[in-house]
Amino acid sequence: MFKAFEIAKKDLKIEFRSKGTLNFMILFAFITSFMFSIAVPRSVVSDIALSLLLLVFIFVGILGYTRAFLREAELETLDGLRITPISPTTVLV
Repeated sequence: MFKAFEIAKKDLKIEFRSKGTLNFMILFAFITSFMFSIAVPRSVVSDIALSLLLLVFIFVGILGYTRAFLREAELETLDGLRITPISPTTVLV
């Protein structure tokens, strides 16, 4: 499990160095939240606010994961991870 955290730490360092993806994710979160605030009536907001926030986090997470996976596929990082002495389930986590 420690090796999975090391891989995640490496990916997060790369994401924080390239501000483009992080800025795009923040902008997407604001725009999505704004659209939800317009689309949902005020009388219902208090009942479903947490669900809408969770939905925004899921959308942003999928966006970030997709961009990271495409970058890893271009650099053929997955081939490098296959030859390391760690289990494939650790890489998937």
